[in-house]
Amino acid sequence: MEQEQWRVEKAYGQIRQIQSAGEFLGLNLKKGTRLLDAGSSYGFLRKAAEDAGWKHEGIEASAFAIKICKEQYGFKTFK
Repeated sequence: MEQEQWRVEKAYGQIRQIQSAGEFLGLNLKKGTRLLDAGSSYGFLRKAAEDAGWKHEGIEASAFAIKICKEQYGFKTFK
């Protein structure tokens, strides 16, 4: 979690890239967009998605990462 700030900033950039790609394809990826984050780790991308108004789910193999994601952001993650 020492790297949380820059990882979340990176995730905000990824959300903007996804929105730009969607716009290029004629899609409106604004509030209400649904995201499935496979390999969601500690939930940084999901945090950025939530801040963008997206609905999101995560799936992760690491029980430790699932625990941290729940503690840090309150997100339920599927194992």
